[in-house]
Formats: sequence, structure tokens, C-alpha cells
Amino acid sequence: MPTEQFVEHCQRARELMRGGKLSAAVEAFEAARKIDDEDVALHEQLAVLHFQMGQYEPAIERFEHVLRLDPKHNSAMINLGAVHNKQGNYTRSIEVLRKAIAMNRKSAEGFYNLGLAHRKLKQWNMAIPAYKEAIRLEPTMAEAYQNLGNVYLDMGNPTQAISQFKKALEIRPDFERARRGLAKAELTISDQRKNENPFGRLVKPPTGEAVDHTSQQQKQLSDDDRESDRHLLHQLSEELELEARALQEMLLERMEPSLKLLGKAISDENNVAAARRKFQQAYAEFAPRVKRISRLMKHLRTHETEMR
Repeated sequence: MPTEQFVEHCQRARELMRGGKLSAAVEAFEAARKIDDEDVALHEQLAVLHFQMGQYEPAIERFEHVLRLDPKHNSAMINLGAVHNKQGNYTRSIEVLRKAIAMNRKSAEGFYNLGLAHRKLKQWNMAIPAYKEAIRLEPTMAEAYQNLGNVYLDMGNPTQAISQFKKALEIRPDFERARRGLAKAELTISDQRKNENPFGRLVKPPTGEAVDHTSQQQKQLSDDDRESDRHLLHQLSEELELEARALQEMLLERMEPSLKLLGKAISDENNVAAARRKFQQAYAEFAPRVKRISRLMKHLRTHETEMR
């Protein structure tokens, strides 16, 4: 049970945070720590404060302390990965974020930070599916669209980049980074068109054979896109297989007994209420899985269309 003095220090720290007095808020939280150094929320708030102040080493220390107190604290693990990204320690960030995602595959922030780390390491085939999963989980995350656009720009694919930047701006019309990215992608396409030969092929140089660098670049880009496509399709296929298997097991274990109970209820009115209740419970588990399979199939079709 927190002491009255501990609570007062924490309340004071939060008031200072709201007032923008971050250094004073840190001091108030540190005073609370002297009373109770095992409070998870206190360490997490301290870590966030240090992060906001650009003090990444103390932030890491606090987030790691949170995880020592609570090894399954998912948000602290994701935030720890974000701090490692800020420090440029992308390999370590990926290790931390993969653990966080293994515990909670519904964290859009986890996939977003994972995408950032892979992008910084120029691992395009890993960054693309991470950002796309973040978008699937949180369709209004403008930053994920913007960063996905950056990945396509990094790969030399301005057409796909433009599509992502426009989606980011649809969500946030005042998103300046997405606007700058869109302008850069459009300029890249404009420059490419200027460099195209008006006769549709390169003129042979005086000696040696002409080398069509444009077609070589397109082939390389096509290979990159194909690799990222394979990775995402594999991930979607695995999820669909798991959902289908779970649905099959549910039909055998839940729906079939419920139907048998309904059959008995026809001849015995006393069983009607129980049969109805059992069937409703089974249907409540069955329906969401059918919807999830439909969502996955829609995502699969959308991805197929985008990659054409």
C-alpha cells in the first residue's frame, strides 16, 4: 500500500509534467523512489520523462527496471525498443521488439518501431511487412504510411512511395514530413522521365555495347518487391492456416455438441434453454474467427492488387 507521502510526490510530479516542467517532475518522482523503489508505474513514467528530455541512457535504465519488476510489461518493452532506435542501436531494438510482439501481436506500435529498425538497417523485405502490419492493426496511423513511403523511396520505387504518402496525407492533411516525401517522390519520377530516351531505347555508344541501366534497375526493384511480397504472403498464409485449423477444431469441439443438444431439446422442452445458451456461446466464438479469416483474405487480395 503506497504511503501518503509517496502518493503526494507522484501527484506533484504529474502536475509538473502537465505544466511542462520536466526536470522538476523527474526530481519529484525520484523523491517518491526513495520511499518505494518497486512501483512499476513510477519507473515507467520516469522512463518516459527521460525519453521526452532526450536522456536515452536513463530512459533505458528505467524501462529495464520495469521489466525486471514485471517481465511481461509489454508497453515498457516496446518503448525500450523505441529508445534503442533513437540511439541508433537497431539490432538490439529488433531483438527487444520481437519479444514484445511475440507476447502481443496486436501492438501496432510494436510493428511500427520494428519497421523503423529494419529500415535503418536497409532490410527492406522486413521493414515493408512490419509497417503493413502496423497499418492493418491501426489503419489511421499516418506515420506508418509515411515511413512505408520512405522505404519505397529508399528502394527506388517512387510510384509506390507516392501512394503511401498520399494515404498519410488523407489521414493528416497537415503532415509535413509526408508532404515533403510526396514532393520528393514526384520529383524523382519527373527526373526519370526526363532521362528517358525519346526513341524508347538507348543509343549505342561509339565503342562497346549499350548497357540499359534503367532496365537493370527495374529488374533489381522487381526482385526486392518480389522478396517483400513473398515474406508478407508467407506471413498471411501462416495466419490463415492457423485460423482455419482453429475454426475446424471449434466446429468439432463446440458446434457439433451444441447441435446434438439442440436435437435432444426438440424432444425434451426442459433442455431448450440450456441448448440455446450452449449454441449462443459456441456461435460467439465461431463468428469472430470467420470474420478474421475474411479480413485476412481481403488483406491478401489488396496486397496482390498493390503488387501488380
